[in-house]
Amino acid sequence: MEKQKKVLKKARSLKKNDTAEHIEVEQKMRKKRVKKNSTAKKSKQKAKQNRGQMSDSVIKRNRKKKINREKIKKKRRKRILARGWNLVFYTFILIMLFGAVMFSFNDSESKSFFGYRFMTVKTNSMAQKKDRPKHNDGFEAGAMIFLKSIPPEELKVGDIITYKPFEGEQEIYLTHRLIKIDKELNQETGLFFTTQGDANDNPDSPIHSNQYVGKVVFHIEYIGRIIQFIRDNLIIVLVLLCAIFAFSLTIKYYLSLPSAKSKSV
Repeated sequence: MEKQKKVLKKARSLKKNDTAEHIEVEQKMRKKRVKKNSTAKKSKQKAKQNRGQMSDSVIKRNRKKKINREKIKKKRRKRILARGWNLVFYTFILIMLFGAVMFSFNDSESKSFFGYRFMTVKTNSMAQKKDRPKHNDGFEAGAMIFLKSIPPEELKVGDIITYKPFEGEQEIYLTHRLIKIDKELNQETGLFFTTQGDANDNPDSPIHSNQYVGKVVFHIEYIGRIIQFIRDNLIIVLVLLCAIFAFSLTIKYYLSLPSAKSKSV
């Protein structure tokens, strides 16, 4: 009996030792699992942080790109405005100078500009009337007419011509519509023209083709008054153009200066 008791005690002690060892092994396994889970969580958190940092850097880059694009657009707008201002200004100056040149070629009959002459209409004899057939090429006082030296043989009824109503007069010109062409007048052979203003009731006296100056090819309303003012006040106009030119240069200079914001930055 004593031997059996001893054997049972040994068996119980072995079972207790086995359970203790088993518990220790399980505790170690649990600790390893906890460490693995903690490392996995830390790695996940680091990955999230890295993703957040990457997204922040991408957002900053996109913002910088947008800011640079807006700056480029502003610069382009400024350039376009500056070019537009230059175009308007220099076109205005060229028109004024061109007008002065046009009238400088208008002092005598022999002078022309590439075969064209330019004159200002001073009366309303070619203005349209309501009770008469309307012509699309009529004009009023203050218009500028452009004359071309076309041979008199090529003229036809309906053309508007400029001529000298009196032979020998250099400064008197008349511009009316051609209503009749004759090859003989008072037993005199040649080429004779009869004209009449669109606003006049009676035709003009016939003229010889030697008095013919040119044919009106087109006209511009009201600009003749401006050109006539330039011709009569050439010095004043030149001073005014110089002042406008200087003013435009000062504006361009101040626009080209960097702004206060860019200096502070």
